[in-house]
Amino acid sequence: STQSTGAPAMDQVMQMLSEANEKLNQQYNKLREDFEITKQERDKFKNDKQQSTQFLKMLQQKTLDLKTEKDQLQKDCEEKMKKSDMQVVAATQSADEAKQECHRKIIEVTKDLERFKAQT
Repeated sequence: STQSTGAPAMDQVMQMLSEANEKLNQQYNKLREDFEITKQERDKFKNDKQQSTQFLKMLQQKTLDLKTEKDQLQKDCEEKMKKSDMQVVAATQSADEAKQECHRKIIEVTKDLERFKAQT
């Protein structure tokens, strides 16, 4: 009689172990899935961070390039203005000299005219 009760008990134990094993497998698979999802999220985060960092570096470089360009334009502009100012000064001097030259010739011509009148 112990044998007949022993066999079903063994079947029950095997059944319980089988169910426990199945539950553990399910939990393991769920953990694997969660781990994969977490890993993917972490990889995505790292990738996003890397892209953000690259974008930031690109922006900083662009800002630096624009500042350099602005400084160069400002320098060029100042040089052109100086050159322009010097040209204005030179043109003014030249005009003054031409005016003085004109006055001298008028005076000379006037003297010549007076001499000519005096002779006639």
